[in-house]
Amino acid sequence: MGLGGVAHELDKQRQNNYYDLELNTETARYVYRILSLKALVGSPKQYGFYLKNSELYNQLPTVVTPIDSTIGNLADYAISKGINYRVLKMLNPWLLTDKLPDADRKIYAISIPLKNIPFLDLGEYVTFADSTSVIAKAADTIIARQHDSTKTKITIHIIKQGEDIQSIAKQYNVPVEKLCAWNSINDTTKLKPKDELMIFEQ
Repeated sequence: MGLGGVAHELDKQRQNNYYDLELNTETARYVYRILSLKALVGSPKQYGFYLKNSELYNQLPTVVTPIDSTIGNLADYAISKGINYRVLKMLNPWLLTDKLPDADRKIYAISIPLKNIPFLDLGEYVTFADSTSVIAKAADTIIARQHDSTKTKITIHIIKQGEDIQSIAKQYNVPVEKLCAWNSINDTTKLKPKDELMIFEQ
């Protein structure tokens, strides 16, 4: 339902509150879906969602540049930094226009990708023409976390060459059935090196 439809229902039902309106099914549950997603994203473990490292988006390393003067054309500014206007706007969603005024003489902080960082979400390769180097972080082979409510130890096991479900279950002293249930697989699933398995230990 669009703005016109909602306005019509507000007038017809003599109400001014979304929660007091009788609306079609899709519109009636719209806000509740947003609130549900917000709760899930904010506290995934509370609702039984345990995310592996491979399921997370990697944060793009950036450098923050302070700006205290007018930028008359943000597209030109982006190109001067070795990126494009689209990337600039994605990293700085607070930039609402195509220029940056300095009428109030404020200092603005603009985020720019670090040098030679692939921006895979955009299907392009972003570079930042400065001397900043990117420090590569070595991937952890096993990451342990504490579950807030049950104090259960959650281990992310990175599959190595030659490992199978049975050997991993034996390594962590857990039943094969539980290991499969935790990871939505079965005991015949073929594991590949660098895949991840989640293990819950009391």
